[in-house]
Amino acid sequence: MELIKQIIDDMPANISVPPEIHHKRVEIVFRLLGQKTVEGSFKEALAAMPDIGDDDDFARPRDFGRGEMQWDI
Repeated sequence: MELIKQIIDDMPANISVPPEIHHKRVEIVFRLLGQKTVEGSFKEALAAMPDIGDDDDFARPRDFGRGEMQWDI
């Protein structure tokens, strides 16, 4: 696997790709550098999340354990 990493300080509207990757299957990931997505603490980040869905949507299923082991001997 060959990785190519390039940091662009001023992102243009169009970017060029190296000729050796033309006509190949690639994955392109854009990540903004130097920006915090949420200010403050982890607790404040959780509080900033939108209040959607019902609590039942996020409930864990009840665990009944493995039960009795039955051996087929």
